[in-house]
Amino acid sequence: MKRVFQVLAILVLSLMVLVPGNTAKASEEQVAEMTIFSDGSGGTLGVGTHAFLYFVNISGHNISVLGNVITPGKGITVGTFGNKSDGLGIYINLEAYDIEHNDGYSNRVSLTINLTQSQLNSVNSVMESNNKWTLTKNCSWFVTQAWNKVCPSNKKLSAGLIPTPATLSKNIKKISGYAVKKSVSKAYVGTNLSLVLRHKTNGQNTPVSGTGGSSSSSFGS
Repeated sequence: MKRVFQVLAILVLSLMVLVPGNTAKASEEQVAEMTIFSDGSGGTLGVGTHAFLYFVNISGHNISVLGNVITPGKGITVGTFGNKSDGLGIYINLEAYDIEHNDGYSNRVSLTINLTQSQLNSVNSVMESNNKWTLTKNCSWFVTQAWNKVCPSNKKLSAGLIPTPATLSKNIKKISGYAVKKSVSKAYVGTNLSLVLRHKTNGQNTPVSGTGGSSSSSFGS
């Protein structure tokens, strides 16, 4: 009988050790791929064209980016603009539309990392609280705020004291493993602007009124 109790005690202790471990693994599941893009070419005074983020669902279930449900294997682009009639701030899939239909941001360079759900939550929070655009808090500032919140320490990025896509592009190229003209095809947006959205501060995402085209305003939109 004493032997039986000893075996039971060992089994209980084993379960106590294994359950927390499994819980930790579940919380560390990578659910999204996040890419930071910057096109440092052109722009007023050579400051570059635009910088933006690209999210792809790499999990087996739906995820949410700024209230947009992304199914497994699909993605969206996110960036801020200061020259669109629907307002200053975050737009969804406008970059993907430009790339697909106009070969936009053809000099883009990028870095990619994978995110856990906790990290994705942090990025969502940063983006939600920075739904704006100014000369100094522009597209390149916006993307570095989100990126630096969760990226490894050896991949931290700066867009400069006065943030520009040109500076951000140079700094992306300093990090091993950067890509040139990476595809955003998983953020398919069709033949019109119906899936290009303006993200409002109340969390709603509404179709744009018809403003498309590559951004070329000061400091990369």
